[in-house]
Amino acid sequence: MRSTAKLYLCGVAICVTMPSAVHAQQDPRPMSESVSQTTGAADATDTTVGEIIVTAQKRSENVRDIPISIVALDQSRLQDSRVTNIVALQTVVSGLAFATNREGTPAYAIRGVSSNVGVESGVAVHLDGTYLGSKPDQSIPFYDVARVEVLRGPQGTLYGRNATGGSINIITNDPTSEPMADVQATFGNYRLAEAQGAVSGPIAGDNLLGRIAFKTTSLPGYGRNLSNNSRVNGARTTSIRAKLAWEPSNNLKVLLSGDYTDTYSTFVDQLTAIFPTPVVRGGRTIGGELTTNLLAPILGPEYREALGYDSNRNLPNDRESRTGGGALRITWDADWAILTSSTSYRAANNHDRNDFIGTKSDAAYYKYNDFKQQQFSQELNLNSAASSKLKWTTGLFYYNVHRTSHYQAPLDTSVDAVLGLPTIKADFQTAVPKYETNSYAIYGQASYPLLERLSLTVGGRYSKERVFDSEWQFITPLVPYSSFEKKAHFNAFTPKAALEWKVSSELNVYATASRGFKSGGFSPGSFVSQGFAPEHVNNYELGAKASLAGGRMRFNAAVFQMDYTNLQVNTNILSAGGTPQLLVTNAAKARIRGVEGDYALRLTPWFSVDGNATYLDAKYLEFLAAYGLGIVGFNIDAAGNRLPGAPAFSANLGANIKIPLGDWTADLRGEFNHQSRIYYTAFENLDGISRPAANVENASLHFASPNSGWSSTLWIRNIGNKRIISNTQENYDNVLYTGYFRSTTFQPPRTFGLTVERKF
Repeated sequence: MRSTAKLYLCGVAICVTMPSAVHAQQDPRPMSESVSQTTGAADATDTTVGEIIVTAQKRSENVRDIPISIVALDQSRLQDSRVTNIVALQTVVSGLAFATNREGTPAYAIRGVSSNVGVESGVAVHLDGTYLGSKPDQSIPFYDVARVEVLRGPQGTLYGRNATGGSINIITNDPTSEPMADVQATFGNYRLAEAQGAVSGPIAGDNLLGRIAFKTTSLPGYGRNLSNNSRVNGARTTSIRAKLAWEPSNNLKVLLSGDYTDTYSTFVDQLTAIFPTPVVRGGRTIGGELTTNLLAPILGPEYREALGYDSNRNLPNDRESRTGGGALRITWDADWAILTSSTSYRAANNHDRNDFIGTKSDAAYYKYNDFKQQQFSQELNLNSAASSKLKWTTGLFYYNVHRTSHYQAPLDTSVDAVLGLPTIKADFQTAVPKYETNSYAIYGQASYPLLERLSLTVGGRYSKERVFDSEWQFITPLVPYSSFEKKAHFNAFTPKAALEWKVSSELNVYATASRGFKSGGFSPGSFVSQGFAPEHVNNYELGAKASLAGGRMRFNAAVFQMDYTNLQVNTNILSAGGTPQLLVTNAAKARIRGVEGDYALRLTPWFSVDGNATYLDAKYLEFLAAYGLGIVGFNIDAAGNRLPGAPAFSANLGANIKIPLGDWTADLRGEFNHQSRIYYTAFENLDGISRPAANVENASLHFASPNSGWSSTLWIRNIGNKRIISNTQENYDNVLYTGYFRSTTFQPPRTFGLTVERKF
């Protein structure tokens, strides 16, 4: 009862007093004419916040007319808030939490449902309608982006696989019928240098259009490597994307696109002991000083512990990543319906290196990981005509992904000899030659007006998944060569039903019940043949969407409950040979209750406010979980604990002041972001594996001259220069696997710079 009371009180607070965030902040700056994002964008005398057009239901619709909790950010808002990649979305979308681990892999959660469990993600990411199945592919930079749509809650009908938490849809600009060009240059502290641009227009008459866009970024890093005085915690990225649009007839359109991204990045994690003094847990004594501390007298007086953004490694923590792909979309308008064929192929190649001990000594445990993925997808989608009273969508979907990984973790056993410790490990290699998934689905959804103001939406999706895992492992001298193969099949039906009531021309309310599904599988690289079951979620949601005060105010809110069975979670086990391995298992039950809202209000033609807020009550109902690493482990009842990546409260507030300056205008924007405490394990704050509540302030000052095409933006992020944890992991010390330590990464420090743009 107490949690329920808090939930509804928070909902009232959001609805009445909280300027919760804009789904897509409107801006008078010109946008690509190929993307219909907003109408009614404000000019010098306009007092409206405009309308938002999205394609979340695979057709263009006003966001106010669809029964989905969705946040949509247009190109102007992404630039104003300097949202340059998927990780930065958490500063403008409440209920969305991101973390980056010691290997630089991003993990994100929507409504407390994480992407960082197993091979597949609980949050789907799409680029121009193509599902991005690999983490490196999901990390590509934002450039020439028309808008980003964040769909919250399970999207089991239209999006299907692995969208139990929601979906992030990245939509880039299409070719334009009029010639245009745009170029930007950005310079910032920490020697940031960035350039991006786009060229678009007709190639052969009005029937063949083209567009090409690029982005390059050089950031040497936020910290120093004390071992060689080089910069670390940075990245070099080059990206390019091209699109070709051909319209051979009035009812046939062909869009061919391709993109490629090359990234080299370095990462730093701070290592601190969880148990500096040995303690007894589960009848065993664990803990003691870290290996790094034990090595200090060996390395001599030059040894220094690295903290925060700095490193003290003679070997780098780095990642080389190459991702890219192509897509072909053919659309045929048959008057009574629109048929769309979407074919795509994508590939990702990743090479990680990780100095686990983090010292200047060569006598260290150093891990290599080569990862390759190829994916192919084909979707056929049939949509009703825009004039049809019955709005329906049906389709077929096929997806194949093939992953190969090679892990190599050599250990120089002289560490043990120097320390006088027994050598219990040896060099080992683990390879996953093949992890393959085949997914098939058929889906349909229809909406029909039962009464003049009351409509019903029903839909369903049947999914069939086949998973194949083939592994071999070589450990010497403890374990000889061995291998195994494992297969699994999973089926699921995910229905949806929604009622939408148009109370007036300004207010819509809806009630939705839906079901989501995430496929089961295996834990590649663990060399454990034990699999895990699919997870299922039932979502119940009540929402309201309003455009009030003659269009000056936009408000959306939703109250929801998500009931999980077999929620997939990460645990650690001890494999043959004494090496800890990450294993995916199933929690029995979990429940997520919450309320979320967003708000935009233009008080005058020159002043507007916006914001969003989310309250989450995300808990395990039943979960007897394994705790511990290496040779130590015992069970803890996690029932009642909060889910990882689910802050109880998060909010984003913003304000814009527009100042006319003759032919120029100045836009001053300030932002405030808050997230309450976030836990990183199912054990809540056991041994301090969490991040305290954090506040971040950002600001920008944008000058634009529409007549000349010139604009410039001064921007600053993390004004208070706060060192905020991005992620904290629990690890072992690589000598006896008993010296537990935290591996902590941090969000960027204060950054500031200048962006200059010229539109032609």
